[in-house]
Amino acid sequence: MKANYSVRFEVEVRAATPEQAATIARDIMLDPTAQISVDVFPMEYVEAADEWFPTEKHGWYASFDGSVHPDNCFAWERLE
Repeated sequence: MKANYSVRFEVEVRAATPEQAATIARDIMLDPTAQISVDVFPMEYVEAADEWFPTEKHGWYASFDGSVHPDNCFAWERLE
């Protein structure tokens, strides 16, 4: 069985409106040569809510520097 993940990416864009910024970010995701940073969080099932949520206690970071494969990827764990 495959695991569930929440994936968040970060790009900086210049735009006149939030809608335009969202459109630019979407277009960047369609470009396999774009430079982006990605945070990946494993999902965990919360029985009380009957829903899956990203744990954010640990995860992975990856960066793409203009290629279709990550040029940097590492696991991390939040220190408490």
